[in-house]
Amino acid sequence: MELSSSNWKICEICTELKSSKEMFRNKDRCVHSICTDCIVKHINAKVEDKVAKIKCPNWFNCQQVLELHTCQKIIPKSLFVKWCDLLCSLAIPPNKRSYCPNRKCLELVINECGGIVKRSECPKCKQLYCFQCNVPWPECNNCQRFEKDDKMFKKLAVSKRWIKCPTCNYYVERIGGCVFMRCSFVILANHLRNSSETT
Repeated sequence: MELSSSNWKICEICTELKSSKEMFRNKDRCVHSICTDCIVKHINAKVEDKVAKIKCPNWFNCQQVLELHTCQKIIPKSLFVKWCDLLCSLAIPPNKRSYCPNRKCLELVINECGGIVKRSECPKCKQLYCFQCNVPWPECNNCQRFEKDDKMFKKLAVSKRWIKCPTCNYYVERIGGCVFMRCSFVILANHLRNSSETT
């Protein structure tokens, strides 16, 4: 019995003939013929390059973004966790996150209380460390230097007329155009919220 030609497609990336079961579907966002193997390799390469917003590999014709939860079914769990961690780390401003200095742990720790946190305890391995310096406690001796550098930076920001974003606390410089400012963290958070609502 001959198989129907509709059950077989050529992958646009590797150009190999694949069965319909081996083809990837981007949750109705785009309909490009790309096999699962090529999508997994594409996601892995992008995550290694610290790219969180991963577009369809058909970059000539498509601007659609790959949907995290759709891809979860086909990628290894370790790659899914790395991708999630990358999305989280980019969604949280750098001054509100740090990583446990324990090389066996490296847990992402978020400052949920606000203010300046110094002595912190990793929620996973329970090691004490300095949230600002990312070194074990009490070996930290850089905080005073950081406070001095912070004061110098604030003086520089005032002299250069830099503006502090109210959302992420980053300083930005307007070099032209209107005074309207869009925070990149808000844009990413909205993207994550929208993608989770569609699942």
